[in-house]
Amino acid sequence: MKYILIALIAIIGGIIWLNTLPGAEAPVPVATETPVRTEPVTTPTAEDSPTDSQEIPTGNDVGMEYPETDMSVPTPSATDAKVYEISGKNFEFDIKEIRIKKNETVVIKFTSTDGFHDFVIDEFDAQTERIRTGDTTSVTFVADKAGTFEYYCSVGSHRVSGMTGKIVVE
Repeated sequence: MKYILIALIAIIGGIIWLNTLPGAEAPVPVATETPVRTEPVTTPTAEDSPTDSQEIPTGNDVGMEYPETDMSVPTPSATDAKVYEISGKNFEFDIKEIRIKKNETVVIKFTSTDGFHDFVIDEFDAQTERIRTGDTTSVTFVADKAGTFEYYCSVGSHRVSGMTGKIVVE
C-alpha cells in the first residue's frame, strides 16, 4: 500500500511538473460515459460475438437525459441584489423593518455589535451563522412570497426578549 501511494504521488507530481514547463498546454478534460447494462449479465458465447455487419453500441446517448429546470423559481444573484446592513446587540436589531419588492434578491449583511447572535427568516429559509461581538456574516435569499414576515435572533431567549423585526414584501 505504501509503494502504491508513493507511485501515485510521483505520477501526479510528474503531471504537474510537465504542465508547468514553458510551451506546455494544459490537458483538456474529456468526459467519457459507460453504457448502463439493464439486462442480467451472462457469460458470452461465440454466437454472441458481434460480426462486422452488427452495430456495436457506443453508449454516447446513455444517461444524457436531464431533468427539466423550473425557470419560474428565482435564484439568488449577488449582482442584482438589494443589500441591507443590519446590526444586533443584546435583545434588539438596529433596523426594525425592511421593505422590499416580491422576487427581489436580498442580501442581509449582519454584524453583532454586542453579544452572540444570528439573523433568521423562516419563510425564506434564510439564516446566518451565529457570530460573536465584532463579527459579520451574511445570507442571500429571494423574497418569493408577498406579506409581512418576522426576522429574529434564534440564540437562547433573544427572540422572546424582543430581538425581532419585520420584513414587508410587496
